[in-house]
Amino acid sequence: MANSTTRRKLQGFLLWIISAASITDACIVTAPNVVRLGVEETLVVFNRGVATKDVSLLVQDYPGRLNTLFRQTVSLGPEESQVIRMRLDTEKINVKDVTMGQPRYVSLVAECGKSFKKEARLLISDKGGYLLLQTDKPIYTPKQTVNIRMVAVGENLVPTTGQVKLKIKNPQDIVTYKTVLDTTSNTSGTGMFSHSYRFPESPILGEWKAVVTHGAHLTQETEVKFTLDEYVLPTFSVELTLPSVILTDQEYIDGEVLAKYVYGKPVVGSVAFRFRLRNEANQDTEVGSTNFKELIDGKGRFRISTKEFRMMRSKRWGALVKGNRFVVEADVLDKATSKRESTIDDSAIFASSPYLVTFKSTPKDFKPGTSTMIVAEIKHVNGKPAIGIPTELTALDDREEAVLVDTTSSTSDNTGRVAFSVQTSRFQTALKIKVQTKDPKYESHQQADGNIVLRPFTSPTNAFVSLKRIDTRVALKVGEHFDGYARSEPSNISPIYYMVISRGQTKAHGKVNESSFYSTFGFEVTPEMSPGARVLVYAFHEGQLLADSMNIEVEEVCTGSSNIEIEPEFRSEEPGSSG
Repeated sequence: MANSTTRRKLQGFLLWIISAASITDACIVTAPNVVRLGVEETLVVFNRGVATKDVSLLVQDYPGRLNTLFRQTVSLGPEESQVIRMRLDTEKINVKDVTMGQPRYVSLVAECGKSFKKEARLLISDKGGYLLLQTDKPIYTPKQTVNIRMVAVGENLVPTTGQVKLKIKNPQDIVTYKTVLDTTSNTSGTGMFSHSYRFPESPILGEWKAVVTHGAHLTQETEVKFTLDEYVLPTFSVELTLPSVILTDQEYIDGEVLAKYVYGKPVVGSVAFRFRLRNEANQDTEVGSTNFKELIDGKGRFRISTKEFRMMRSKRWGALVKGNRFVVEADVLDKATSKRESTIDDSAIFASSPYLVTFKSTPKDFKPGTSTMIVAEIKHVNGKPAIGIPTELTALDDREEAVLVDTTSSTSDNTGRVAFSVQTSRFQTALKIKVQTKDPKYESHQQADGNIVLRPFTSPTNAFVSLKRIDTRVALKVGEHFDGYARSEPSNISPIYYMVISRGQTKAHGKVNESSFYSTFGFEVTPEMSPGARVLVYAFHEGQLLADSMNIEVEEVCTGSSNIEIEPEFRSEEPGSSG
């Protein structure tokens, strides 16, 4: 039995494994634990035996088992494997049962020669494929036309054909228009649909939305919102610039406003500012304001001392204000027309450090005696990746003694991640990891740090299989050969298998080549693995499933090419007409 962490990972792969594990002359069948309607799923069958076997797969409705949804039999030689592509017969499934919210299952029966016959339940999901829905503008006036485009693609990101239903809803959530788009509306069967909508007479102003149902039996829903307003073009624009973070021990806050006419010239006029603190409950407190002062080249600046509103929080200022937002409202008055335009910015956040450190990509356990990769995400307090930030790692064991690390320093890459390779020992019961920023622009007390404690992997048989960790921040190139290394404890666990899964489908699989220490395997990186895949190794030991996995990133590539020809149409317009 895999431990809870590995089990959660396996569920993330949508895989389950069946085998007569106590019999070496048996089969292994891997299949998704969730099957998606209208999607071609992949199953992998291994013949572990020394003789040729017929392997039969039967999928039926559950619990009735009255309708056969899929059936296939393959003949496999000794140590041979095969990928089975399965698409359920959805005409024999009651879709209403699937979409009612209650879990619905199908039965998969795998029969391997005379070795074994086993059944498993697979959950049915109506979520398959994706739909890109967009409008040509975010804001419309009542007399304008809303141009809508829909692009439907499958799990392999290839355009799909089929019907989609479009509904337009007004701000009261009332359907004002609906239609069905099919292959006759489809642009050359490319999965792209276009449609135009005109507002009714005297429409309700506010937020409208286009809702599209798509997928197998039209069970999935995607929506996009747009605004209907009696839009009046402003004569000038106002833009505020604030710091993204305000440190709790900072003495002053500086900001700037820029006002420009629509033709690009700076506004001649004046500006006034209002300041508020917004707590995490979204409640505002007024903390100050300024009188109108003249703009210089369309710009106005402010500097406010935090002492002006720090007194309200006394000595507990830092703890109380942390996580609050500094809200600034700028009111610009045009000197020539006396017109006013205002803008509000609430992007500035109070924090004790400009950075955050998290460990979302780091496994919560480690295999004793192997190396593990610590990956930390360095972010700005607004959640954006912090690039080029130096960091330092401290690694201690359960006795507070230093653990062997390849290097204790790392600089965040263009996604804000840092990575450290840590070597563990067989008898460690904990790894205490601390990653701290070392940005020279800030004092030591303004640096951010993150802590995580890793526990050793455990299993009922005190055994494991392990992948050799690599720095997964580096994206692999399509066509590149991936070299993987796996080891086991005890070392005589055999055979070990590997699989590569991307978007819920098996893209590569095979058997690991055994050696005395690290066993090897490899595969070619294909476009279907982009933008990422999960590499899984697994084996059976004393009737228990052992597994390990890691994510790899693959450069984003297009799987095909297209030629686009644009033929512009020029018309002669009379003066005063629109064109």
